[in-house]
Amino acid sequence: MLPHQIARNEDEEDLGNELARQLIAYKRYKEIADMLSERKNLGYQSFIRLSPIYVARKENLDLEGFGVAELYQLASAIFQKDMERQSISTIVERPKITIKDKINQISKKFKSSEELTFEDLLGETYSRLDVVISFLALLVLVKGNYVRVIQDGNFSQIRMVRICDLEEINDFELKEDNL
Repeated sequence: MLPHQIARNEDEEDLGNELARQLIAYKRYKEIADMLSERKNLGYQSFIRLSPIYVARKENLDLEGFGVAELYQLASAIFQKDMERQSISTIVERPKITIKDKINQISKKFKSSEELTFEDLLGETYSRLDVVISFLALLVLVKGNYVRVIQDGNFSQIRMVRICDLEEINDFELKEDNL
């Protein structure tokens, strides 16, 4: 009454094991393919900068006619040209303006108006040096009670109001104690 044992062939067992190995390998390949696909998609969202392609010269330079002395002369000529270019740029400088000159400019501007802004002192084109000189001149005028300065808030317009006569400003001479 016991069930008969079914005799299995060795071929059937080999087929089952082979099928199991193939399924496991398929599962691994599928996981790797998904991982590579994800990396590819992430790659489309980023950009890389490739370095420029360097093409090496295959031809040999003929240096037979050159010695150390000739190379030195060529290098010194190149350096001399570079020095000449640098010396030209250092010769050209902006004219220097003094605080007294700036005070005289401010007094001329006050002839046409009772009130000026700091930007009015600078004009359209100005350098950092112009800003510093204008500010120092303004401080000297405030200290001498020639001009009153008004600023509504931090980083707002600086306005200047004339207090005294223009003749007094025109006669203003810088003294050591005013600086």
